[in-house]
Amino acid sequence: AYLVTGGAGGFGQKLIGYAILQGARRFVITTSREDVEAVRASMRTVLELAPGVELDVVRCDTAKVDDIERLLEHARQVQPPVKA
Repeated sequence: AYLVTGGAGGFGQKLIGYAILQGARRFVITTSREDVEAVRASMRTVLELAPGVELDVVRCDTAKVDDIERLLEHARQVQPPVKA
């Protein structure tokens, strides 16, 4: 799995799209936005690139220690493990 901080923005979506074309299938992306479901909906176009792609959206302000700890706990549970 791949961790993409700020992955909900335009650059993040392009990066994820490129990674999908290179064979990546599992992502954990972070967003500081409150509405995680809206972020998932905005990623629909990226997810249509390839069937079987899995995407976890985690609300995380990378300036807050508590958010980082919650993100790391989530990442520890992702299979396959986060490697990049």
